[in-house]
Amino acid sequence: MSSFKNKKWSDTSDYLFFRNNYGNENKLKEMLLTANNCVSYSCQCSWTTIQDELKNVADIHSVEWTCGGHRN
Repeated sequence: MSSFKNKKWSDTSDYLFFRNNYGNENKLKEMLLTANNCVSYSCQCSWTTIQDELKNVADIHSVEWTCGGHRN
C-alpha cells in the first residue's frame, strides 16, 4: 500500500489508473493534490483519501481493502 501525507486523490482518479501505475510513485503523484490534514492511500485496486485527524487506514471500518499481496 502507498500513502501520501497532506495529499488527496484527484476526482479524476479511477481504477485503471491505480491498476496500471501501482508502485510507480512518480505516476501516482500525477493524480495527487495538496490538501492539509489529509492522507491518501492506494494499492493496485483501491484508493481513498482520509481527512481530519484519523491517519491510519486500518482504523477506517467503511473501507474494505481486499488486496493483500502488495508491499512497499
